[in-house]
Amino acid sequence: MALVRVMGEMIAAALVRGAELGDVVLRASNVTVDHHEGPPPRGEYVALTILGAGSWTPEVSWLPDNANVVLVNPDLDAAVRVLGTPWAYTRSTNEGGSVTVFLRAQTTD
Repeated sequence: MALVRVMGEMIAAALVRGAELGDVVLRASNVTVDHHEGPPPRGEYVALTILGAGSWTPEVSWLPDNANVVLVNPDLDAAVRVLGTPWAYTRSTNEGGSVTVFLRAQTTD
């Protein structure tokens, strides 16, 4: 349920910025981080990104242990904290922007 809430908050963030629902883009990517320097920690992740029109400033790099940075808005920030997201960030471009949330990949052994 926590992932559904995060996705809903991400989509809502795009809509509030002026994107039409049909123009909101969802991207899912497998990401391997093998460096030791910060965010996110080393590991296997699935990165979920929502892209949409409008202003996505200020750009932020969000970590769960930094209460001074809010990821987009209080609702999305609270949702990613409940989900246990290790890192998230926003980007602003000439066409709009995005929010990306990293989730730890599940392994099957």
